[in-house]
Amino acid sequence: MSLAGSCVHVPELRTASRPADLEAATQWRDERRRLRDEGEFFPLQLALVTDGADRALADNVRAGGGDVIGLLAPDALESLVWAAEAQAQHGYSALDALAADAVDVACLDLPVAEACRVGTSLLADGLHVVLARSQTPDRASIRGMLDAASTGNSSAAVGLRTRGWGSIAEAVRLVPQLGLLSQVTVVGWPSGREARAELCDVVRRLCGEVVAVSGSTEVMPARELSPTDPVTLALLTAQGATVLASESPLRSYETMQITIVGARGRIVVEHRDLRISDRSGVRDLTFGDPTHPVRVAIEGLRDELSGATSAAAGLGDLLAAARIVEMAAESYEIDAWVET
Repeated sequence: MSLAGSCVHVPELRTASRPADLEAATQWRDERRRLRDEGEFFPLQLALVTDGADRALADNVRAGGGDVIGLLAPDALESLVWAAEAQAQHGYSALDALAADAVDVACLDLPVAEACRVGTSLLADGLHVVLARSQTPDRASIRGMLDAASTGNSSAAVGLRTRGWGSIAEAVRLVPQLGLLSQVTVVGWPSGREARAELCDVVRRLCGEVVAVSGSTEVMPARELSPTDPVTLALLTAQGATVLASESPLRSYETMQITIVGARGRIVVEHRDLRISDRSGVRDLTFGDPTHPVRVAIEGLRDELSGATSAAAGLGDLLAAARIVEMAAESYEIDAWVET
């Protein structure tokens, strides 16, 4: 078989670093921050840390405007093979080899516990971090990452899928026009801890801070939204709006519906569609396919680092969602509302 005209990408294996290597990389990152603060623009250089679950990860990172420099897999051979597939320059033998490379950001596509451990280490080394999976860790792990980010002067973005929906983003923009909100109903939301974290983030974006949570049917303000949609989660927001949600393992994001009721009208949000009903009439909007959460997270981090407003979720948003999820579990256990 002839290989004439073909181009085989062979990455370099970067091995465990010496302290001098990490010092040089830290100086490189500090200089990049200085130049960025002065208004210079350049693409983020990213390294991937992955267990191989998402083999399209590099493509989504590039779609978000990042350059994929290297990749760390569970072992050195996989690092080389997957780096070649991702068209990355370097494979890493270990985490300290990644930290010692000329990399701005590490994108972590790992189970939640491992992502928190790795993310905390890299943030302390001065790298920015993108969490590709939105599984909600315990609050202590998130606080550990926040502390490390503060120490390393770094930022982190989280790949929440609902941050990439045009319908939700437009609803957030339009909600102030409704006046004081009274009620929000969520029908057909998928169940599970990750989906509930997404729901909590959506509620906070639409209604503001959550001040009390009920996960117990004994104290719900209503038991069902329809005969086939029992209420599984109730939230009270700081401005007084009540949120009632029905979650089910048989439902999906594509079929969910959020109804937001205010003093001057209502908004109905679906996966790709939005309907506004107010004094000027009824208007329908349709949006394209949602943007991949990793792309949203990387674009948001890039905006944040350049001083612009970020559309991505951060560790503070993840911490707030984790708090609500934990309080809902406590409410279920004691059959009472729990203040957040």
